[in-house]
Amino acid sequence: MFSNGLTKSNLSNEDNSTSPLVSKLHGLKLAVYLLKCINKGLNERQISEFLDNNQKPVEQWFDFLKRNTWIESKSGKFVVSEKGITWLNRYENGW
Repeated sequence: MFSNGLTKSNLSNEDNSTSPLVSKLHGLKLAVYLLKCINKGLNERQISEFLDNNQKPVEQWFDFLKRNTWIESKSGKFVVSEKGITWLNRYENGW
């Protein structure tokens, strides 16, 4: 369980299948999955822990999300921007 009360099961897919492992997600699907985690209130460290402490791809994709303004910093934490919500909605129904 994370400090904000979320568990891995809170981030599972609607059909209760297991959340995807980082090794199974590639390209924009991983970026959109990170958006989903951020939207649920997880920070970069928590997402890395959730993805088996695989920090390098999380850092790389956080940089991508910031550069492309899919996330923005508000009150010291990252939130999904309007542009990010558009991408989240576009891909979320396809999983």
